[in-house]
Amino acid sequence: MLIAYFMAQHINQQSGGAVVAPWEIEPGHTLDEWAEAALALSRAPSLKARQSAVEKVFENVRKGNKHYSALSKRRIH
Repeated sequence: MLIAYFMAQHINQQSGGAVVAPWEIEPGHTLDEWAEAALALSRAPSLKARQSAVEKVFENVRKGNKHYSALSKRRIH
Protein backbone atom coordinates (compact mmCIF):
# COMPACT_ATOMS: atom_id res chain seq x y z
CA MET A 1 0.00 0.00 0.00
CA LEU A 2 2.84 2.39 0.76
CA ILE A 3 4.23 1.80 -2.70
CA ALA A 4 0.84 2.76 -4.15
CA TYR A 5 1.09 6.08 -2.29
CA PHE A 6 4.53 6.73 -3.76
CA MET A 7 3.43 5.71 -7.25
CA ALA A 8 0.37 7.98 -7.10
CA GLN A 9 2.51 10.83 -5.80
CA HIS A 10 4.99 10.38 -8.64
CA ILE A 11 2.28 10.17 -11.31
CA ASN A 12 0.51 13.25 -9.92
CA GLN A 13 3.76 15.20 -9.71
CA GLN A 14 4.68 14.40 -13.31
CA SER A 15 1.15 15.17 -14.47
CA GLY A 16 0.97 18.50 -12.70
CA GLY A 17 -2.10 17.75 -10.62
CA ALA A 18 -4.21 15.19 -8.82
CA VAL A 19 -4.72 12.60 -11.53
CA VAL A 20 -4.73 9.32 -9.65
CA ALA A 21 -5.32 8.22 -6.07
CA PRO A 22 -3.33 5.40 -4.45
CA TRP A 23 -6.48 3.30 -3.98
CA GLU A 24 -6.97 3.40 -7.76
CA ILE A 25 -3.52 1.86 -8.20
CA GLU A 26 -4.06 -0.85 -5.60
CA PRO A 27 -7.79 -1.51 -5.09
CA GLY A 28 -9.27 -3.94 -2.62
CA HIS A 29 -8.31 -2.30 0.69
CA THR A 30 -10.60 -0.72 3.24
CA LEU A 31 -10.62 2.96 4.12
CA ASP A 32 -9.14 2.06 7.52
CA GLU A 33 -6.19 0.33 5.85
CA TRP A 34 -5.53 3.39 3.68
CA ALA A 35 -5.74 5.64 6.75
CA GLU A 36 -3.22 3.43 8.60
CA ALA A 37 -0.86 3.55 5.62
CA ALA A 38 -1.13 7.35 5.47
CA LEU A 39 -0.39 7.54 9.19
CA ALA A 40 2.64 5.30 8.73
CA LEU A 41 3.93 7.64 6.02
CA SER A 42 3.47 10.65 8.26
CA ARG A 43 5.55 8.94 10.98
CA ALA A 44 8.37 7.96 8.62
CA PRO A 45 10.48 11.14 9.01
CA SER A 46 10.46 10.93 12.82
CA LEU A 47 11.29 7.21 12.72
CA LYS A 48 14.23 7.90 10.41
CA ALA A 49 15.45 10.71 12.68
CA ARG A 50 15.19 8.39 15.69
CA GLN A 51 17.12 5.64 13.91
CA SER A 52 19.82 8.13 12.91
CA ALA A 53 20.11 9.27 16.53
CA VAL A 54 20.49 5.67 17.70
CA GLU A 55 23.16 4.99 15.08
CA LYS A 56 25.02 8.14 16.15
CA VAL A 57 25.05 6.99 19.79
CA PHE A 58 26.49 3.62 18.80
CA GLU A 59 29.07 5.29 16.55
CA ASN A 60 30.16 7.59 19.39
CA VAL A 61 30.49 4.63 21.75
CA ARG A 62 32.57 2.75 19.18
CA LYS A 63 34.83 5.76 18.63
CA GLY A 64 35.23 6.18 22.38
CA ASN A 65 36.31 2.57 22.93
CA LYS A 66 40.05 2.30 22.37
CA HIS A 67 39.75 -1.47 21.88
CA TYR A 68 36.97 -1.35 19.28
CA SER A 69 39.29 -0.88 16.31
CA ALA A 70 41.28 -3.98 17.18
CA LEU A 71 38.17 -5.98 18.00
CA SER A 72 36.40 -5.07 14.78
CA LYS A 73 39.31 -6.38 12.71
CA ARG A 74 39.35 -9.76 14.47
CA ARG A 75 37.80 -12.63 12.61
CA ILE A 76 35.70 -15.14 14.47
CA HIS A 77 35.58 -18.56 12.86
